[in-house]
Amino acid sequence: MLLRRKMFKKRNFRRRRRIVLLVVFVSILSLALYLDSTIQGIVEGLVIKNAQGLIQDAVNQTVEETQKQLNISYDNLVLSDGNEKSAASLQVNAPVVNSMKTAVINTVSKKLYTYRNLETTFQIGSITGSAILSNHGPDIPIYCDFYSFVNAEIVSKFSGAGLNQTVHRVMLTVTTKYCLMIINDRYEDSVTSDYCLGESVIVGEVPNSYGSLYGVDTDTN
Repeated sequence: MLLRRKMFKKRNFRRRRRIVLLVVFVSILSLALYLDSTIQGIVEGLVIKNAQGLIQDAVNQTVEETQKQLNISYDNLVLSDGNEKSAASLQVNAPVVNSMKTAVINTVSKKLYTYRNLETTFQIGSITGSAILSNHGPDIPIYCDFYSFVNAEIVSKFSGAGLNQTVHRVMLTVTTKYCLMIINDRYEDSVTSDYCLGESVIVGEVPNSYGSLYGVDTDTN
């Protein structure tokens, strides 16, 4: 009889232990899945923000350097056969425009290619969601594949600036499409930046047509 009681207690203890272990296992698994989904969202946001910042910096530096190297200004971008009171016709300086576009596209592409294996570092406190712990703790590196495609366009814009005055701006629009492979997830987006290469005030009415603006998109506001 005593032996049966001991065996029953032993079996009951084993059953309880299995239930406790099962509960602990399920709790740990649920916590791990929750943390994984939460951390992945935070990490993806940090990687995307880092990639966009790198793109913007590369484009800004390239445009500034290229303008200085090619001595880009309104006078060598646009040719006019009008007089000081009007602009009868405007003609883009195609060689200068093409040189600017080619230089920007090639240089930005080369700079971004160096980030093919993009590394983003963040502090472990940033994934807790706490403002106090944010930016604290050891650095954790995250690596992802980074691909990009750069395109540049010259845009000619006209806008009224007062009585019989028109502002003509020559704008450079750089669009960078990029793709990130983050933790078995794919993210695609683009970054567009506009730069004023030169502007001039034209005295007189805005002409109804513009001659020989080859390769330049024209926008009249």
